[in-house]
Amino acid sequence: MNQLLKYVIHFLGWKVEHIHFGQSAKKAVFAVGPHTSNWDFFLGLLIRKVYRIPTRFLAKKSLFKFPIGGLMRWLGGYPVDRNKHQGMVEQVVNIFTNEPEFLLSITPEGTRSKVDQLKSGFYYIAHKAQVPIIPVALDFENKIVRFYPPIPPDTPKEDVLKHITEIFKKTKGKRPELGI
Repeated sequence: MNQLLKYVIHFLGWKVEHIHFGQSAKKAVFAVGPHTSNWDFFLGLLIRKVYRIPTRFLAKKSLFKFPIGGLMRWLGGYPVDRNKHQGMVEQVVNIFTNEPEFLLSITPEGTRSKVDQLKSGFYYIAHKAQVPIIPVALDFENKIVRFYPPIPPDTPKEDVLKHITEIFKKTKGKRPELGI
């Protein structure tokens, strides 16, 4: 099945660069972008499946109830309680603490809409959980998914945000007008 999906990716003209950064990680935050379309999610699912990178994504807890809860878990979703007194960052840090392996994909823009700057929640999760951040660029113009070298969790926030913003600015998303 994976070989068939790999052929589909290549038939569609997509390439993946530097995947080894993702395949060797046991715990990490993947900062994926630019996030400009729902297609980003499906491309991510396809790449994750083909290259056997067991990344997870966060979704509100209510989506994990019948009838779609099983599908959400099967796709790699991890429920978080937005109404819980404990903040989102702390909930996710606890997941990293309690799981022997946990790879989390987050879109630092936080939305598919146009934003002027990245949100910093992904940074605080990685910093507090002491896991690296692996930037991943979805370049729809050149049909390349690029995995960049991991950023250590003790890197200053301003440096991380600047570095990832530069990566996303030189990358054309599905809807480039919505990119950072």
